[in-house]
Amino acid sequence: MDILINEDINTIINEENIINFEYKCKPQKIIETKVENNKKLLLRDKRKALNALIKADFQCEVNCGNKLFKRKNSDKNNTEVHHLVPTRYYENFEFSLDVEENLVSLCSNCHNLLHYGDNPTEILKKLYDKRKNLLELCGINVTFDELLKMYK
Repeated sequence: MDILINEDINTIINEENIINFEYKCKPQKIIETKVENNKKLLLRDKRKALNALIKADFQCEVNCGNKLFKRKNSDKNNTEVHHLVPTRYYENFEFSLDVEENLVSLCSNCHNLLHYGDNPTEILKKLYDKRKNLLELCGINVTFDELLKMYK
């Protein structure tokens, strides 16, 4: 799903003027779900994903030092959108997880480390500390230990 979102973002970047984005910092209702393979999933808003990349200025929010490369047919860096609190846990929360405050911009390496790495703790802690207050303003209350369990 992340790959499809990023391909769509490439299209949007080329079709639209990039405008500055500011966080709303308020809880948002869970609007819709869809069923895929007999599972309910949170629908994701591509515009919110793009807003998150814009807010991060198309940089890796981990500040990992990895060299970024440009997107095809764009002057923007290729960073990827990641839900810090994974959307598969959306039913555990009263408010939507698909908010810009829960979306982070990552380089491919950091993004893959969170999904497939054997120890994402350091990167996860850095992102959590950076976003904890914003998440709370959106009604997404999660401790670091709870978040870490979601990645195990």
